[in-house]
Amino acid sequence: MSYCRFSSDDFSSDVYVYEGCDGLVIHMASVRVVGPIPPVPGGNDVFIGSLEELQNAMKVQNDYLEQAHFVVIDHPDAGKVFDRLDHEACIAKLKALRSEGFRVPQIAIDALEEEAAEAHEKQL
Repeated sequence: MSYCRFSSDDFSSDVYVYEGCDGLVIHMASVRVVGPIPPVPGGNDVFIGSLEELQNAMKVQNDYLEQAHFVVIDHPDAGKVFDRLDHEACIAKLKALRSEGFRVPQIAIDALEEEAAEAHEKQL
C-alpha cells in the first residue's frame, strides 16, 4: 500500500511512501518539474467529474509533463531511500523533509498518523 507517490498532488510530490516488507519506505525524488503543473480537478488520487473531463484534464497534464523542464533537487537527501521505518520515524522524517523544502503531501502524513494512533489504541 502506498501513502503517496511522485504523482500525488498533481505530480508535485517529492516523496514516494509505501509499506515494504520490513517497515515503511520513503523514496526521495532527485529532480522536480519547474513551473505549475496543470491540475486534474480533485487531484490525481480522487477525481470528481465525468470520464471525459478526467481524460481531457489528464491529457493537458501529460502534454505539459512531456515538455516540462526538470531541475535537480540540491539537497543531501535527494535521490535517497529511507527504509525499515516504523510509523513514528516515518512521520518524523516526512515532517523534517517538508521543513527542509521537500514537497510532502499532507495526505501521507495524515494517513500515517491515523494508523499510528490506531496501533497505539490496540496496545492499550
